Amino acid sequence: MKELIKNNLGMKILSVFIAILVWLLVSFSNDPLVTRRFANIRVSIINGDKLTESGKTYSVESGDTVDIIVKGNQSVVNRLSKSDFRAVADLSQLTEWKTAAIHVTPLRYADQLEINLGSIQVVSVNLEDISQKSLKVVVNTTGEPAAGYVVGPASSAPSLIDVEGPQSKVEKINAIAVSVNVSGERNEITEKFKTDDFQILDEKGEEITADQLSFAQKSLKAKVRILKEKELDIKLEAVGTPAEGYCLASLEYEPKKITVIGEKEDLKGLNSITLDTVSVNGLRKDYTDEIELTDEFLRAETGRNLSLYQNDVDAISIKAIIEKEVTKTLPVKIEDIEVNNNTEDYKVSLKPGEQYAVTVSGAASVVKRLKLEDLRPSINMESIRLSGDNVREEHTMKFHYVEPEYINVTSVPETVVMIVSNEELQSDERMTGE
Repeated sequence: MKELIKNNLGMKILSVFIAILVWLLVSFSNDPLVTRRFANIRVSIINGDKLTESGKTYSVESGDTVDIIVKGNQSVVNRLSKSDFRAVADLSQLTEWKTAAIHVTPLRYADQLEINLGSIQVVSVNLEDISQKSLKVVVNTTGEPAAGYVVGPASSAPSLIDVEGPQSKVEKINAIAVSVNVSGERNEITEKFKTDDFQILDEKGEEITADQLSFAQKSLKAKVRILKEKELDIKLEAVGTPAEGYCLASLEYEPKKITVIGEKEDLKGLNSITLDTVSVNGLRKDYTDEIELTDEFLRAETGRNLSLYQNDVDAISIKAIIEKEVTKTLPVKIEDIEVNNNTEDYKVSLKPGEQYAVTVSGAASVVKRLKLEDLRPSINMESIRLSGDNVREEHTMKFHYVEPEYINVTSVPETVVMIVSNEELQSDERMTGE
């Protein structure tokens, strides 16, 4: 029997086979084969540049993620996560149906795993022609500058940016916008923006996503001028003489003030703008006109780089009112005369028996309501000193007055004789000389 076993090769092979079988049975009972599902594995697209080189661009319609069923020993499968798999679709292998097969490769235990794809097995793409377009850059602002300052012109460098992408998307784009915060600012602002800061806008001003778009310029600089605002008086005068028997009653114009903006240096020392004169020469009736207000006109008149603020007024309306000329005589009364520099508090009256009057001419409506006090008649007591106490002295003084606008003073006393006293005057001496 012993010799039989030693010399029988078949028995030896059978024994080894039985041993291996027993070992496998024991192993599989301790580490069985299992399957496991891994969902939403991101599919990487490769060789998309091949399409770009041919003047095409693509967008993934379906198949950007894939589900897989993995089969292997439990001890191996349990160690895996979806990050252990790489899913790839090669667009250089695109079919006529615009699909590319998805290939999933395990990053470890590759020889111990069996992989099957779920229902999605291909990436489906949409192909479009690549289009280019030059877009203007719009610089918007947020916030408010410091009090007394306003937001001036905004610009960018470059002012146009070339964009490239799918034709259907590029055609919708109207502008590239960036936003600069001007809160509390008094000086010019310069800010740099990268492509991530760009807002892509359509014709309605609504934002479009920037995916699939590329820009020829990777950044831009936006500049916003912060300008000073100031209110200026408008000055306008009439020249010339209306027709005989007529005169200028008034020169009316609106607005009399405008608000302008400019650099602080350009506004320094500027408080008013004097416009060209209005000629009333030879007129017998009212005259009307308009002066157009534009930035160019403003700069020409001031010689400074200014602009109208908000431009809510586009013209200065002018009206010269012409009326028949009339005359009027105004008697001079002591109560109408302003006594200046009476430091000694002297008693002052007109010399009894002396009568004075002022004759004026002008438009009927103006002359009719004119009073002597409108001429602001006055005398100056600065050089008057009485020779003693309880005395009354007679002094001849220069008669001062102011000629009102649109009134012509045709006759006026050069001097008036006054009684100056440092004693109480009698009641009849306080009279006007009438």
